[in-house]
Amino acid sequence: MPETLNITVPNEMMEALRGRVKAGAYASTEEAVLAAIANMVRDSDTRDDRLDLIRARISASLDDPGPSLASSDVRRRLDDLYARHRG
Repeated sequence: MPETLNITVPNEMMEALRGRVKAGAYASTEEAVLAAIANMVRDSDTRDDRLDLIRARISASLDDPGPSLASSDVRRRLDDLYARHRG
C-alpha cells in the first residue's frame, strides 16, 4: 500500500525539480521524486553487486596457491600489455 512522505526540500533542489517538470522531463514533482528514489535504489543495488564481485575476486586471489608476483614483474607485465594495445 502506498505511503505518504512529507519532506522539506532545499530551495535549490526544489527549483531543479520544478525546472525538470517544466521542461517536460517529468509530469509532476512527485514523478520526479519517485524517479530519483528508484535511481537511488538501482544505483545502490548495482554498487552492492560490484562490491560483492570485488570481494569474491579478492578472496579468490588470496586463496590462489600460485606464487605471488614481485612488483617489478607486475610492472613489466603491465608495460608489455600497454605496449601491445597501444600499437
